[in-house]
Amino acid sequence: MELALREDLTAASPTLPLRRRHFAPVVVGGWGDAQNTYVHAMAWFQDHLYAGVTRNALNGVRPYPRSEAMAIYPVKVPDIQWDLDWRAPIWRYAPAAGTWERVFVSPMAMGSRGFPVPRQWGYRNMAVFQGRSDPAPALYAVSWGSHMGPGPHVLRSLDGCQFDEVGDEALKRIGATTLRGLVSFKGRLFTSPAARCGGTDTGTHDVPIILVSEDPACGAWHQACPPCFGDPNNIAVSVMAANGHYLYAGTMNPVAGYQIWRTAAEGPPPYRWEPVIIRGAFRGNLNEAAATLCPFRGSLYVGSGIYNLGFDRIHGVGPGMPELIRIHPDGSWELVAGEPRNTPQGVKTPLSGMGAGFNNPFVGYIWSMCEHQGCLYLGTANWSSWLLFTRDEIWDEHIARHLPSVDRDALLAHFGGFELWRSPDGARWEAVTRNGFGNPYNVGVRTMVSSPAGLFIGVVNQFGEEVAVRRTAGWRYESNRQGGVEVWLGRHDRRPARPEVVVPGRQALPWPEAQLDDYWLLLPGVSERHLGLVTRFYEGSGWHATGFWRPGGRSAREACENLLEELLAFFRQEPEGREPRYPKPEEVAAWMAARSARPWEDYQAERTALSCERVLDVGCGLGSSTGYLSRYFAADGLVGVAAGKKAAAVCRRRFPGLRFVAGRWPRLPFGRDAFDKAVCLEGLAAGGSRRRLLAEIWRVLAPGGLLALADLLRPASGNEPRSAEELAALLEEMGFQEVRVADVTSRTSERLRVQALRFFHLEAVLKGATGDEVADFLAGLPGGSGETRRFLIGCGRKGEAAPGGRPGPGSVIRGLFGRG
Repeated sequence: MELALREDLTAASPTLPLRRRHFAPVVVGGWGDAQNTYVHAMAWFQDHLYAGVTRNALNGVRPYPRSEAMAIYPVKVPDIQWDLDWRAPIWRYAPAAGTWERVFVSPMAMGSRGFPVPRQWGYRNMAVFQGRSDPAPALYAVSWGSHMGPGPHVLRSLDGCQFDEVGDEALKRIGATTLRGLVSFKGRLFTSPAARCGGTDTGTHDVPIILVSEDPACGAWHQACPPCFGDPNNIAVSVMAANGHYLYAGTMNPVAGYQIWRTAAEGPPPYRWEPVIIRGAFRGNLNEAAATLCPFRGSLYVGSGIYNLGFDRIHGVGPGMPELIRIHPDGSWELVAGEPRNTPQGVKTPLSGMGAGFNNPFVGYIWSMCEHQGCLYLGTANWSSWLLFTRDEIWDEHIARHLPSVDRDALLAHFGGFELWRSPDGARWEAVTRNGFGNPYNVGVRTMVSSPAGLFIGVVNQFGEEVAVRRTAGWRYESNRQGGVEVWLGRHDRRPARPEVVVPGRQALPWPEAQLDDYWLLLPGVSERHLGLVTRFYEGSGWHATGFWRPGGRSAREACENLLEELLAFFRQEPEGREPRYPKPEEVAAWMAARSARPWEDYQAERTALSCERVLDVGCGLGSSTGYLSRYFAADGLVGVAAGKKAAAVCRRRFPGLRFVAGRWPRLPFGRDAFDKAVCLEGLAAGGSRRRLLAEIWRVLAPGGLLALADLLRPASGNEPRSAEELAALLEEMGFQEVRVADVTSRTSERLRVQALRFFHLEAVLKGATGDEVADFLAGLPGGSGETRRFLIGCGRKGEAAPGGRPGPGSVIRGLFGRG
């Protein structure tokens, strides 16, 4: 399996630091599978980058409830979570060719509850190492296994293509499901277990230890340190790194704060260890765990964190932000970023001048660090993305004291997602990105690799294929075009092409390359005087709608898609928002019986199948709205109504796989009860009489069918509605029930004018547009030059009574989806 990215790679400059403009993605959307949620491990091996992936991070069972803090669970959780595909993959990237290849997928094994489970659902770490039995340096990976599976595994590959499980028997006896660290030091390979077998992963183990082997291909694992380093409050060995003559290990200690230990690893194991840092560098348990270690210019840098992104509710630690310290070879240390304080070694003030979390209250961990071409790079994990799903009272309680009153969506548009920082000396820091490379769902930088091809950034994006979105209609789970892991590459020469995001089961038809300039003139209000400006404003996409503008959004095409999503939300069922849980025994029994009767692949096909409902797009313009609807509805049941034969011909040319007909407003050429759903995106305002068009829509909808509409209210004439209340009354008068109408003017027509003027001013600077063209340009947009009074969206269900209590109007043309 390959993804061609077409890049020609050369060596990067060894002298210049990497800035934001030097980074581009080589993976988005989890390689087309947004269930890939963690790039837990990466390694450079035989001129390729290898990435080990963990799947479905938020769909697994969690050891504590979140409902008291959250308005809704962020991702859609299935009734039985094992219906999801949990098999972890390993991907390989060839920089010279610009291609990815999936080289390994976890096999299945019989689980403890009587059905197959993946042997690995993630890979926590990778390292290149040559043991006694290895004929050459090999790529080793340690796994995260199912709690119902056979235990942890070590994978080895000599060629990067064939991966084998090696030396597992000795590891099974430790009773863990996960091996976390993996470090090569002085001809030995070191690892550490992380989670109990048969339970949930809380990042802990009954007896935290480090294991060592000179020949991991054959097992031969031995205990390398005293259990817990002699302190029972050390509940995990969280991270390891080699620096100079020592191997360093950091712990998780929710009572007194992390500890850093080191050993020269001389003689037979277990080795002699000495403490370097205790009591969380004298900050206590606000430095609960050492989250990452990295050598740089002779010193070891330590980034801390509190479990669960800064608020460990299991152990009652936090909330708090992480710190960065550096340890010198003589054991002395300095505070780089954090809280000033007195310590037994004197007063410690941050060398960088920045406080904990690099002055960001949303930073939960300093999660990864890497030296690349003379600079130290640091990636964080931020919980800002979770603000989208928290209860308002939680927001008020925990954030108000840090920030002034601010719109959450606006905040995340600028500061959602991880931060990436860079330093030439470990003391002076500059931000590369502070918003997850523009994706608020990019929670953190889990791993980094410095290579001859550049600096690779492995991103965690937990929010998967479907994510909870708060629409005007309420909370809904929707396909997440920003979900799934990402891998970014930083280098100074030409950047790789941005790969397309692919969401399984939600693929739109391709945008044709045909020029649309001649056809834009078919749209209402567009003339040759401002044709060029209008087409550039909509990025040549064929859209011509007001749009629903989210904070930070400046793309008219994206705003139009957002507006259609707001309407589609009225069609979607209000979610239960349940959290992951252990199913009851009777539920498991019923699920196993159903699963044994049908292939597992059938469940996957059902999960991604498009809806077969009959859907009418009233007033489809040049077909863009109908093409977008094809992401969710099967083409056989989808019809777009264009304003005239020429417009319908353009739609068919652009989307040859879809069905378009020419309408004669306000008549619709369909029989009674022909459709289950109807979308009218600003078609009421263009259709002459709203009453007649609504009567036609009512007629062609089947009993109980749904209408979702967006309507521009201009200065009223006659008996046309002038407010949300009057439009709702009109819908009820026309025979619709369960009517809901909302005024969204501030996010639609008002924002359209602001963004249009901003666009025009930029055009004036770059392309010489003159001031007297602005009126013509605004006149070519929906609503004209500011004449729209209100913008409303709403929905209604077809009732039994016809408009006005009379029989519905007769059929204009029978046949297409008609029922007689």
